Amino acid sequence: MTIKDFDTAVEDLLHRIEVNLESKADEYAADHDRLHNFNQGSGITGESREKVLFGFMLKHIISTMDMIEDLDKSKMPSQAMLLEKLGDLGTYTVLLHACFQDRLNNKRPF
Repeated sequence: MTIKDFDTAVEDLLHRIEVNLESKADEYAADHDRLHNFNQGSGITGESREKVLFGFMLKHIISTMDMIEDLDKSKMPSQAMLLEKLGDLGTYTVLLHACFQDRLNNKRPF
């Protein structure tokens, strides 16, 4: 892969993650809390919001694993599918980072 192709791939994926985070904010961020759904899920399940978020993220991890397994069957995902699935996985990674950062910033590690 050339440096230019690599840079394009990174830019495309980061753009997808940014679009995901912006477009889903209105849908999922109640009361201006970007972590609302995970905080609510924590209240319902009694698990940390990070565990709740990881549960949501797990679907995307499994989907990514399936795409990797499909390579052994000579089945390649489309560019759109790659951006969707890996963009979703990246979005949850950013959200998980935000959860930890919120704990650090507010000195609420546990």
